[in-house]
Amino acid sequence: MDDAVFGLYVDKLSNTAKLFKTPGKNIRAIDESISTVKLPCWEDNVDLRRAYRELLLTTPGALSSLIGVVLSEEALHQKTADGKPFTDVLKENEVLVGIMTRGNPVAWRGPDGHTQKFQQHREAGAHFAVWDDGPVIDASEPSETTIRKQAEELASFATYCQRGGLVPIVYPKLSFDKTPSTGKFADSTKSVLAACLKALNDRNVHLEGILLMLGIAPQADPRDIARDTLNVLRKTVPPAIPVIVFLSSGQSENEAVITMNNLKVSKVSKPWSLSSFFGPPPQQRTLKARARNSSPHSLQDTRRAQKRPRDLTRATFNLVRALASLLITRTTSTECVDLGFASLTSVTA
Repeated sequence: MDDAVFGLYVDKLSNTAKLFKTPGKNIRAIDESISTVKLPCWEDNVDLRRAYRELLLTTPGALSSLIGVVLSEEALHQKTADGKPFTDVLKENEVLVGIMTRGNPVAWRGPDGHTQKFQQHREAGAHFAVWDDGPVIDASEPSETTIRKQAEELASFATYCQRGGLVPIVYPKLSFDKTPSTGKFADSTKSVLAACLKALNDRNVHLEGILLMLGIAPQADPRDIARDTLNVLRKTVPPAIPVIVFLSSGQSENEAVITMNNLKVSKVSKPWSLSSFFGPPPQQRTLKARARNSSPHSLQDTRRAQKRPRDLTRATFNLVRALASLLITRTTSTECVDLGFASLTSVTA
């Protein structure tokens, strides 16, 4: 890495990464995809997507337990109905803006050695980045070649992020065909983390300016998950990395809160801060409730609106108003005292 280029951002990267150590604050993704939000005309209606994201960002109390919110590239440039950029809404609430990147970051590299795409995201208001479709390893039978390839690609992503002025969230993804034994999961995780950290060091990535993200061990007992996960991390992750982020993927909102609580209160020594990355789970009850409460008439109106553009705005408004009713009138703040953060959970019963 060019020292002169890197020097422009090194202090800022470190300071930004430290903000994720704030007690009781976590990361939330609202880069909703078509597969996540199964609503009529979601794919073809940018107004609906914008209104739904505005709802998630402006619902009272929705940002109180967050230090970072991850937006899609589309959402990064969107505004509220009264013209305020989403990035300004987050800034006013002291929430850092993240960008969910897709594609191959190596292909974005400009002739000057910077990653122009990341620079553009930074100029638009982003502070950190997550690679959505990064390399995944089949952890059931990982080979040294695939582990090394993943590590090198993640190190490239981190390098280009930092050159563009963004803090990278480095996520070495593991997939299992079936639930692995405790020993198998631990061995696979240690091998992948060791290779990833070596590649980061080889690339001279500024470790104090990254976040490391991991999935949760697929085990039944939350106490075993916390103990086994922390034991693996203590053997592989250096204290230079300020924060380890745990992904809630595959868990319900309640399971995610319980898991994070057990990780936080565990007596195993933790030289890094712990945080959590909540994706779709916190809104799944709301979306399911919306599906149950969708009357045939409202769905027919939406389908007709797809064929008649002049009715699209009305259909969009009705859908978002229904979602707003569910989120605002049926949402309570469920306190997790030991962990110290409030998980906004939609109560649909």
